[in-house]
Amino acid sequence: GKQVIPCQEFVKKIEAAVAARRDPNFVIIARTDARAPLGLDEAIARGQAYSDAGADVIFIEAPQSLAELEKISASIKVLTDVLAAVSPLAFGKASRVHQLVRKLCRELDVHDWQIEVAALLSQVGCVSIPEKILAKAYQGEALTTAERRTFHGYPQAGQQLIAGIPRLEQVAEIISYQLQQCDGEGIPGDGTCGSDIPLGSRMLKVALDFDTLAAAGYNHETAVAELNHRVGWYDPSLMAALGRVLTISSVQGVRRVKVSELVEGMTLAADVRTTSGMLLCAAGQQITRAMRVRLRNYLVNVGIQSPVKVFVSAEVADQMAEQQSALCTVADNVRGTMP
Repeated sequence: GKQVIPCQEFVKKIEAAVAARRDPNFVIIARTDARAPLGLDEAIARGQAYSDAGADVIFIEAPQSLAELEKISASIKVLTDVLAAVSPLAFGKASRVHQLVRKLCRELDVHDWQIEVAALLSQVGCVSIPEKILAKAYQGEALTTAERRTFHGYPQAGQQLIAGIPRLEQVAEIISYQLQQCDGEGIPGDGTCGSDIPLGSRMLKVALDFDTLAAAGYNHETAVAELNHRVGWYDPSLMAALGRVLTISSVQGVRRVKVSELVEGMTLAADVRTTSGMLLCAAGQQITRAMRVRLRNYLVNVGIQSPVKVFVSAEVADQMAEQQSALCTVADNVRGTMP
């Protein structure tokens, strides 16, 4: 039967690769075949250990059922880690859209893991699109004919990437119709309209266009007004849910923190870049364990522009401000006692 090396031995190999990496574009992928000889839980535990050691992408081989695939997806965000490493700008967009889609699902009492996975992977087709084109498209700027042709191909590119993965066929379909309007126009523009468009695709269309308007500087009220002005584009029930969701968002504050102070679950309020200006993580991404490891590695080996801006609840922001003020007071007192 199949055999695998001890977990710690492989962890040391990953740590050595991370320490030796000098090119920030070099991606370290860790694969485990432990599912067959040792079971799913051990395979997931190994994947998490490899992620903690600094691997950028985790690949768990041969899940044997839908339940196992869901468990892997819940434990390690395999494909989204690929997107985060290759195109931080696209991953930032996908992260923000995923958060809004989750709120819409809760508001409408929709329980469908495939919709959430589709939101997370909605931008995976953008991995080969130049960052300059993505930046213009994501901020609602006008594209040239050639740029528009390149950008509008990403839903089908994403569909083709996902379609070959077992149990993700519906996810692939949702991704392929994410730019389709309810009136049948848009991308792919095959005439599919109304309720014939997958619900997840209709949600993505609302969330994607709202996010683009927000990036262009619209506030919530003006963004929703603009979407409502586009007659026939969106599912009316989803637009109503969007209005309700936006009124119950919690108050957030922005704080500046060191890379060492980042906590899983925080949301970036601004892009994170190396000292040379290369984008590592885009505004809107949620901090994950893998991201923290990756940023620490870049901080040590390449350098990161700091501090990092993150969103926190208003209460936490006030607490952090009070703690910082207390530290400054202590420091002033200590300096005052020195000869």
